[in-house]
Amino acid sequence: MALPSSGQISISQIRTELETSNGSLRYLSFIAGFSTPDSMSEFWGYSNVTYTLLYIDAVPGDMCSGVFKDIYYGSDGVYYYTNPGGGGGYTPVYNADLYWYIYEYSDGFDYVWQGYETNQYSTEFTYNGNYLSPCSPY
Repeated sequence: MALPSSGQISISQIRTELETSNGSLRYLSFIAGFSTPDSMSEFWGYSNVTYTLLYIDAVPGDMCSGVFKDIYYGSDGVYYYTNPGGGGGYTPVYNADLYWYIYEYSDGFDYVWQGYETNQYSTEFTYNGNYLSPCSPY
């Protein structure tokens, strides 16, 4: 899912992360969005996933005890989560929970959350509507 954050990295590892079977360091750096001069160390900690959503609460029916997580969309079509700020790698969202909630706003008395359900392959979120909760997201 992500390349090592230090130490040796091989061209083969970079190709695997970028999902290509060939290419020079210059080509791989170009695909990753790096400018010249090229260096293997540019790829330390590099991940070929796209950030999708910030601060999603993953506790069904109990938004008061949820944990904030960052959601990423992998190049393999799977949604992954990690705790804010990264670290700890990436885990398919379904492995955390089937139901997810995003804080939307407060009406002064309750907090409104958007509810989503993910399928067992962590490849899609289905919007299930808004939910009221007395729990603050902070």
